[in-house]
Amino acid sequence: MIPQRIHVPKLIALLAIGIMLSEQNLIIASGQDNWINTSDPDWVSSTRWLLNNTPGPGIDIFDYRMPGMGEKYPYPSTDVAYGVMSWWDYGQLIGLIGHRIPNSGEFRYGVGNVSADVPGASPFFLAETEAQAEQILANLDKNRSPYMNAKYVMIDWDMATGKFYAIAAWSNIPITKYYGFFYQPQGDKLVPVRVYRSSFFKTMTARLFFFDGSEVPVTDAFAVAYQIVEQNGMQFPVIIESPKISKNYSELMQYVNESQSKGYLSEIIGKSDPTSLTLSVPLEALQHYRLVHESESVVTHDGQKFVKTFEHVPGAVITGNASPGANVTIVVPVLTNQKRVFIYRQSNLTDSKGNFTLVVPYSTEGPIEGGTNFDTVAVGPYQLSVSGRDYVVRVPEELVISGGIIQA
Repeated sequence: MIPQRIHVPKLIALLAIGIMLSEQNLIIASGQDNWINTSDPDWVSSTRWLLNNTPGPGIDIFDYRMPGMGEKYPYPSTDVAYGVMSWWDYGQLIGLIGHRIPNSGEFRYGVGNVSADVPGASPFFLAETEAQAEQILANLDKNRSPYMNAKYVMIDWDMATGKFYAIAAWSNIPITKYYGFFYQPQGDKLVPVRVYRSSFFKTMTARLFFFDGSEVPVTDAFAVAYQIVEQNGMQFPVIIESPKISKNYSELMQYVNESQSKGYLSEIIGKSDPTSLTLSVPLEALQHYRLVHESESVVTHDGQKFVKTFEHVPGAVITGNASPGANVTIVVPVLTNQKRVFIYRQSNLTDSKGNFTLVVPYSTEGPIEGGTNFDTVAVGPYQLSVSGRDYVVRVPEELVISGGIIQA
């Protein structure tokens, strides 16, 4: 059973006004009690961690004017100022408790719009490739490094589930692109089955929250053949043939191609339960995002926590040479501050000349002075496998934050 999260009642926060101007009281005293219910323990602890374990932005957040709706974020001129990317709901928590500059916040500034080609939180979290996400962050301010435009990314369970529809809506994208219902005939009835579509799993939201930015294979996905049926003036995707269930992506794609050749619509879908996902499309590793902290509350069967904080880094570049077309894989176990363990995995193929490049976001040697004091760490060195031969690779933090090169 997944533990229930406990929210701080609004009444308790109100009773505290007369005691001390804590972060909660400051929020209420400022007349911002409309969002007090989001100030739950996981966000409070995560933004306090941000305050105490990340470099200062070079400006007092309380002295800086937040932009209005539709305005681009005017970063301070100082070279050390940076943004924290999250959904606008959490901007004031990041600012008032974390004392950091949110890329998006109250009054919905910095939300952006995919359809209008305006960079911001919505386009970032909907991006379906890391390259798209990187370009969006770069476009926040083309005169600054994208790694300073958004140095950290904070994401929570609500953004990956109940609030995801709002992230899509702000970009004028129908939620049915990402999840919805298929219908299975049972006698004379159509029974709805809620599913996630592949587009959802590709988003930065899903990659970061559910999969920690690692490479992930397909897991017990469903390939379905269906037709659009109209009933009472409404259209429904109705499953026509028995679905194909498999972990083998090639088998699933074969089913899709065969179904399409019969004239059916067909795609690969995943189980709708976000506490226990079945991935419908293989995901490549993210190269520029590393988990640096996660909150306390467990929200999925595999131990994912309610709030996750990632650092946006250039990553250390590992290069080498082998026979053309050879498989190259690098892995490292990662231990979070909540004692959860996952494997960061990245793979590639050598090019026609046998060269390969991997970009990895995790240091194996720990934090350095003046950088992020991360408490989620790589356990030991990376294990690099090239054409069946194994190597040990250590990655200093300096190379992760500078984009330095390691010759394997």
